Amino acid sequence: MKVLHLSYSDLDGGACRGTYQLHKALQRIGVDSQMLVLKKDSTDPSVIGPTEKATELIANSLRGVIDRYPLRRYPQKKTYVFSPAIFPPQELAKIRAVNPDVINLHWINKGFLTPESLPKLGKPLVWTLQDMWSMTGGCHYSEGCDRFTAQCGACPLLGSTQEHDLSRKLWQRKAKAWANLDLHIVGVSQWVADCVKRSSLLQRYPVAVIGEAMDTTIFKPRPKAQARELLNLDCDRHYILFSALNPTRDKRKGFAYLQPALQQLRDLPNTELLILGTDQLDPSLDIGLPARYLGKRFDDLSLALAYNAADVAVAPSLEDACPKGALEPLACGVPVVSFDSTGLKDIVEHQVNGYRAACFESEDLARGIQWVLDQEGETLAINARRTVETRFWPDAEARQYLAIYEKITGQG
Repeated sequence: MKVLHLSYSDLDGGACRGTYQLHKALQRIGVDSQMLVLKKDSTDPSVIGPTEKATELIANSLRGVIDRYPLRRYPQKKTYVFSPAIFPPQELAKIRAVNPDVINLHWINKGFLTPESLPKLGKPLVWTLQDMWSMTGGCHYSEGCDRFTAQCGACPLLGSTQEHDLSRKLWQRKAKAWANLDLHIVGVSQWVADCVKRSSLLQRYPVAVIGEAMDTTIFKPRPKAQARELLNLDCDRHYILFSALNPTRDKRKGFAYLQPALQQLRDLPNTELLILGTDQLDPSLDIGLPARYLGKRFDDLSLALAYNAADVAVAPSLEDACPKGALEPLACGVPVVSFDSTGLKDIVEHQVNGYRAACFESEDLARGIQWVLDQEGETLAINARRTVETRFWPDAEARQYLAIYEKITGQG
């Protein structure tokens, strides 16, 4: 069984790192697995990345700029990520050269593939959905809009009132190109699968639910004192960890709800906020507690150390498919506080491995953080790790994927 994974990157961001870990888990169970990426950060020879050819270097430098060009017509857009998918695909020859039995699509934006290129792949397709882009007219998360269940258009996230806007045009391109794909969908959470079933573009295709993969040999419990020493943190303090690459710009990550929750906790003694993913917030922001910035850490070991240094991780996302910022702390034995929303429902068990606050209520989010900090003993930590061992173990997830590959190729 030869499988080729198509992903924008192998290590840049949670979705791409999840793809890479699935790729490695498949290799461990004997699958001939390779990745093809636009941005290669690892040194893994089984990951096919860009060459040094001048044409490819030029194309890669232009992809993002050209692909976002249509958005200039929508200066009132409200969404953080919207992908028009107009850059002509350059990788079809590389894909054909690999000649896999099955192609597993993952996060294929930033100029990687267009809707029209999927039928040209000529192989059975599995598409692991790590957000909503495949179902919409361009947004990666609908932010409560349900126009993806029809034909999009008049997109509120573009600030558009025109029915035949960019979102309607991209929806129509997808509908035409994807009418008869040999496609099986995997949602990384039940919420994603439920969105697929409502989708006007994808509801005809079968969908399974398999969580995100991670390296559980690195994301594991480690001595808290050791992690804090390596990060120059105080061993006698309580640390609340929040991770997001663009915490104030990406509204979906919920900082607007976390901030008032932390303000309610400002009187907690000897307690600090750890912010992972950025080097600084606006100094004028009142976040209630003293903050330390851990910056952008892309390697798994640094991330695992940051999680292990915390007493509690907070993932207050408004919409998230299966966020690594919740899974990875649990794998490290760190309880997670979240809202009772979207893909986090598959991860956080209320008062078992963390706390699921009432949706978008900052007061209950603060209550959940306080509740975790007040717990004594190791029960929450044990339950956190057990969640990953029983429901998100990478080799078990790889076997679920293999069963799908064998079924759709007839090799089972």
